[in-house]
Amino acid sequence: MKVKDLTRAAHYLSPDASVSEAAELMLGKKVSAALVGKKEEVQGIVTERDLLRFVAKCVDVSRTKVKIVMHCPVISIDGEQGVMDAGKLMEKHDIRHLAVTDKAGQIMGLISAKMISRNQVRVWQGRTLFD
Repeated sequence: MKVKDLTRAAHYLSPDASVSEAAELMLGKKVSAALVGKKEEVQGIVTERDLLRFVAKCVDVSRTKVKIVMHCPVISIDGEQGVMDAGKLMEKHDIRHLAVTDKAGQIMGLISAKMISRNQVRVWQGRTLFD
């Protein structure tokens, strides 16, 4: 299975958005990560894990900018590569999310370790991710 088959649409935040706004976006969209910047110029990625680590230390999440907690650079993988390649890349960088790029190198979405894991369980059950 190719990475692009498990890719979900990416959601974007301004680098000047607050940590609170990032949490609201991720909760509202039911996603575990958001890209920081614009589709044409991604500056970083913020994940649930980033927010949790930060909230444990921070006093005011409504005034702290996402650019303070985001990770950069964003690690990406070509959508034509295999899902196993994505898992290996996540393991190598100790991350749970990858940006997925098209043939032109443009980000087409995100893939998460959770999506890979869910897909594998469904394969074992003889189903597809979207059944």
